[in-house]
Parts: sequence; C-alpha cells; structure tokens
Amino acid sequence: MTGTASAGLPLPTPDADTQPYWDGLATGELNLQRCVSCRRFQHFPAPICSTCGSFDLEFAPVSGRGTVESFVVIEHTTSPVFAARAPITAAWIELPEQAGLRVFGDIEGVAPDQVHIGMPVELVLDHDAFAPTPEHPDPPPLPRFRPTTS
Repeated sequence: MTGTASAGLPLPTPDADTQPYWDGLATGELNLQRCVSCRRFQHFPAPICSTCGSFDLEFAPVSGRGTVESFVVIEHTTSPVFAARAPITAAWIELPEQAGLRVFGDIEGVAPDQVHIGMPVELVLDHDAFAPTPEHPDPPPLPRFRPTTS
C-alpha cells in the first residue's frame, strides 16, 4: 500500500498561471491549460503555449482517467513531512484527451510492486493532504491516482 495521507504537506503557492488549476481541484475538476489558438493542452501551466507560442490560454476540464506512462517508487525521503507518506509511487499519467498529455501524481490504493506501465488509473482528490492554516483555512485537495478496472 502506498504511504498514508498525512496532514501537513507544504501548501502550494499558486500564481497567475496555476491558480485556475488549483481552483478546479477545489471544485472537484481536473482542469488543464489549453491554447485557444491551436487547441493543444499543456501541463504544467505556463504563460505561453509551448506548441504555437500564443499567449491566449484558458483552462478546460479533462477526464482525470489515464494510464501510467512511467513511475518511480520513493522509499526514502530527506523531509520528515514526506517520510510519513513513504513509500510514495510517483507517476506520470498519460491522459486520453491528447497524445503526449501527461499529469504528475502519486498512486494510492495499490502496493508499489503492483504498479506497472499501462495500468489504468483515475483521479482521486486527497482533501486531507494539506493542513489548514489561519491564512488558508480551506486548502485545496492534492491530486492523486488509483487503479481502475477498465
């Protein structure tokens, strides 16, 4: 089994490019940046389209379902915050919305030695990953993935 969720992970620091991503997660959607000009998705968010160079970007929802493209099992960490979660199976997940479109996340609900390239997975939102603070009483969820049967 992957490491258990533990409150207290460092809070993300959204900026103008990433805020819509975190806002989508807060409402239960995986929204990725998409170029209005060429219609290509890109992840991670950036101020310019990596395909055509346009500055005309928006965020659009994607399914949150995909397949494991590559992964690594992190057994030891240098941070006590992440050590409580080890082992962590960190993976690139390829999404069906566009060839080569990948998101990064960890795999939960399965032993690390059961994860494999091509494994179908789906998004789950970990609402307990980040501890509330006075400045951020309602932190966003952390996107994670779990195996699916289809």
